[in-house]
Amino acid sequence: MGIRLKSLIRYGSMFVAAVLVLFAVWLGGALWARAQIRDVNAGSTRIFAEDGVAEQEYVTLGGVRQWISVRAMTRGQPLLLYLHGGPGGVISDVSYVFARPWEDFFTVVQWDQRGFGRSAIDLDTMAPVTEEQLVADAIELIEQLRKRYGQRKIVLVGQSFGTIIGAGVARQRPDLLHAYVGLGQVTNWSTIFADARAAMLADAHDASDPALVDALDKLPPAPPASDPVAYAGWGDRIQLEAVRRGHFWYNARSEGDLLRRILNWQLLSPTQSLGQIGARLVGSGKEKTLLPVLRSIADWDFRKKLGTHFDVPMIFVSGRHDFITPVGNVIALEREIDAPSKSMNVFEHSAHVLVVEEPGRMLRVLTDQVLPIVEHATQEAAPPSQAPGASP
Repeated sequence: MGIRLKSLIRYGSMFVAAVLVLFAVWLGGALWARAQIRDVNAGSTRIFAEDGVAEQEYVTLGGVRQWISVRAMTRGQPLLLYLHGGPGGVISDVSYVFARPWEDFFTVVQWDQRGFGRSAIDLDTMAPVTEEQLVADAIELIEQLRKRYGQRKIVLVGQSFGTIIGAGVARQRPDLLHAYVGLGQVTNWSTIFADARAAMLADAHDASDPALVDALDKLPPAPPASDPVAYAGWGDRIQLEAVRRGHFWYNARSEGDLLRRILNWQLLSPTQSLGQIGARLVGSGKEKTLLPVLRSIADWDFRKKLGTHFDVPMIFVSGRHDFITPVGNVIALEREIDAPSKSMNVFEHSAHVLVVEEPGRMLRVLTDQVLPIVEHATQEAAPPSQAPGASP
């Protein structure tokens, strides 16, 4: 019996050792493959022109260090500041999946908003984050960018939650902007999930989808947005159904598919380490970041907060299948907007993440609608001796 036990222990130890060796081989192979793909991503998105811009650094906004990256193929291209969604959906390390073509035309600035991503560096000492503070930070950042790169105005692009900040900047400081571009514009935060539910319910009836009708009908009334935990929890149930039916990313029809794509963006980012990914996944500091931001926008209503008159061109872009920030709400808002110029662009094969769903169409909005505004303003501002066609 003793000999048999020793044999079992010996064979068991050998089995465990073999498993560990196989795991080490697999892990080494996975890390090697990750390194190769990251190298390809870095090479294919590299700014290689001699007068290009590829800068990453902390700047101080409102007394707090905040992370930005600035990229352009040619120095002097018009500034474009991208405001990520969320709150907290930082994209500075994953913008490589869509932003490289933009950088042939614009000096693209990605910003990790206060308290999120790399900008959580001063989390322990900073005050709780609010929408008003984020708008103030954005304005201060624009002022710094204008001074550093010698440009009078910039293009401001907001996505999802970032449109709350962007529209606020456009209302307060139109003098800083060539144009405002809202991607998946938020129209009313206190009704955003109920509006998504109503849009999906109508769609479910049209598509004869009794399972979805039943799931949505069983939802209790929405809790108040002033209780961000309960409100977000209720909204998550609606957004889960939206994800499953392609209303977040039109060709991703399961939460697993969506999460795999987003996680792989992170894992294969040429600028992000595994340690940084792990820290971001674990997360911390919601009491100072996510929760106070959500409380500060509990009653945020575009029309009531900002009105509908703007002194800057307003360009809206939505996916036809976007029920996260329902496209119908954005179309209705755009009709009411009074601005020097405005446009409503609906991408037929997109939902909420249209910058990666139809990247070519997104680029055309920027080159065909935004760039002419910038070029016209630049020509008007140029001294007569520098104007096109002027005599030497």
